[in-house]
Amino acid sequence: MIIYRCRNCGFVLHVFEKVGRDYYGVPTPSIVISWYGGICPRCGSRLRPPRPKDILISIREGRRKRLPSSVKTCRQKILRILVAHAGEWFTVEDLKIMTNCSLKTVYKIINELHRENIIEKTRHKTRFRECTAVRIKNTNSNIEVVYK
Repeated sequence: MIIYRCRNCGFVLHVFEKVGRDYYGVPTPSIVISWYGGICPRCGSRLRPPRPKDILISIREGRRKRLPSSVKTCRQKILRILVAHAGEWFTVEDLKIMTNCSLKTVYKIINELHRENIIEKTRHKTRFRECTAVRIKNTNSNIEVVYK
């Protein structure tokens, strides 16, 4: 989001919401100034292009979203853990914490690996909830994990 304000009184002249992936169509400060004839409608001061110290970059308040890791990177992390600890069972929540990937991404990768017959998957019920546990199918599998 880009907000154009009057330098003198702080009046919001224009708000540009990001649409899509880029900022195509963002008006320049001089275009916004020309819309108002160079005069702030609230305080009447002369509008000028912003100086570097007038530009403020801030994070919008509210819930911060974690940047998603790529699925390919998460898949490599999960396979590294499962191969390194062959035969051990891991819950999906454990893999989420260990890989720092979203739970949705971990479930997606686990389902893909299960369809590819690489891992075993089981449902485990505890007193309070049900969870999914996974482990590498066999220690002699043809999985090669390349560390970069």
